[in-house]
Amino acid sequence: MTVPGGTRKRAALRKRSSERLGKRNLILTDLRYLPEQWHQVHAAGKVAVAFQYLLYELLGVGCFLLALSALEQLLLRSRWRKKHVMLIVCLIVVNFCIGLGIVLGRVQRLNSWDIIIDAPKVIAASFQILSSFELLLLVVFFGVFANGVYFVFRKYRGAIAAPASKWRE
Repeated sequence: MTVPGGTRKRAALRKRSSERLGKRNLILTDLRYLPEQWHQVHAAGKVAVAFQYLLYELLGVGCFLLALSALEQLLLRSRWRKKHVMLIVCLIVVNFCIGLGIVLGRVQRLNSWDIIIDAPKVIAASFQILSSFELLLLVVFFGVFANGVYFVFRKYRGAIAAPASKWRE
């Protein structure tokens, strides 16, 4: 026996679910939704979903590398040019701040504008992270990962740029 309107309710629920699903896939760190999306689409859709996530991840990592590289170049043009050790320490600290920001966003569900709109909430959440061993370990993990990615990029940046400059000649 079917309930009148049951089919319409299921259709509306599916529509709301797919709308939420569409909004979720615009966030770079939401890879946890990939399996859910993967099972909801057919063959051609799977290629599109895989391409979409690959594109978002590459754009995110690329923007991270370019932004940190620009910061390093800016510091090299300033008085930090002669303080090589301080420059490295600054880059490492920035990457651990990025790790803190990732945990603030993923675990505490804060957004970047919250630091302007609701700074006390961000400060309280930061202290909560620093007082939790598990969350602090997560910050360290993301910080080490960000440092690893950036310093590997930094090591090979010259090797990548050299063939490109020869090609332009």
